[in-house]
Amino acid sequence: MVDRKIIAKVEDEDLYDWQLKDEMQNYAYEVLKKDIEDLDSYELTLARNEALEKIIGSELFYLEAKSAGITADENEINKFLSDFMKNFSNSQSYEIYLAERAINKEDLKKLIEKNIIKDKFLSALLKKIPPVTSKDAEKYYEKIKDKLSLPPKISLYVAYIYNPTDEEREKFKNALGSIQGKKMEYPIAEKIISDVNQIIPSIKQEKIIQKGIDEINPLLAKKLMDIEESCFSNIIETEHSIEIIYLIAKVLHVPMGEEEGKKEAGKYLAIVRVKKILDAYIDMLKEKYKIEVFL
Repeated sequence: MVDRKIIAKVEDEDLYDWQLKDEMQNYAYEVLKKDIEDLDSYELTLARNEALEKIIGSELFYLEAKSAGITADENEINKFLSDFMKNFSNSQSYEIYLAERAINKEDLKKLIEKNIIKDKFLSALLKKIPPVTSKDAEKYYEKIKDKLSLPPKISLYVAYIYNPTDEEREKFKNALGSIQGKKMEYPIAEKIISDVNQIIPSIKQEKIIQKGIDEINPLLAKKLMDIEESCFSNIIETEHSIEIIYLIAKVLHVPMGEEEGKKEAGKYLAIVRVKKILDAYIDMLKEKYKIEVFL
């Protein structure tokens, strides 16, 4: 069991080191499209600052919700807990999750209760924000239309084995390790994989043309965007697979049509408005509640 390190207090509510680390990982993954271990010193500082602001802001909204008399009943908490448990493949992984954070099931239920109460408050608050009209969206579209484009598209050739045995993993690495990062013409790359397939029949091959980068796992997408065209990636291993990717081509700028652009502008404007209002609200709450940071 690890010790719970308090990194901040909002009134009498403690915020812990593990909450900061979890939120830093979320920020790295969702915003920077990297795993936290891959962040440089600047990105790590950025992730920490953004994560700290987010968990403090969340606690401030919870306190406001509580003062407004908002509650969460046992059924709501148990439903949330049941859904949360689906993230774990077995009871052991759930126990490891708790142990790494030095919390027990009751601590987790308390955190879930706070989260439900906070979300109810935010939901009520967001309903008061005027929706973006079509006229608002059109006006905003004219301002940003030159910057609007669809997510980049890539064309791939993938060789992989799902659920490989240890022997298959070793054979895959021995056969294809020498072409990692190598640049070559596509027909040659395809022939190499086909030749290896004769030795390792379990290798599957797939050619993917013009797949949107937003349709791919963000961490993998980041790796693919860093690969030069006509090059192989490094061998990628997970618990359930081993693969190597040949990047045929990537199209970075995909123009967005006017109709789609106006819809996208409306979404952006709604996000900008919400962020502005929530940031201003948090600034006001920072004056109302006592905040201590121990980093």
